Amino acid sequence: MVISRSATATSFASTAATADSGTRRQDAPARYISRKKLQALLERLFPNHKDKNFHIRIDNEIWSFDAPEEVSELE
Repeated sequence: MVISRSATATSFASTAATADSGTRRQDAPARYISRKKLQALLERLFPNHKDKNFHIRIDNEIWSFDAPEEVSELE
């Protein structure tokens, strides 16, 4: 599923919600964003997320993270 929520020309992709957390694993190309900026964006969008832990990781130049709701390119 492709969604739209970031100020860049990036497309974020979402996978199914995790079974027990209710969060969605989402992807974004690494060339448009840094871990620090992605963490700051997610903290701003989801200030009440438990421990501010979005399980951010990078694999083959694609960032992935868990968030309680889908994040679009515009955000």
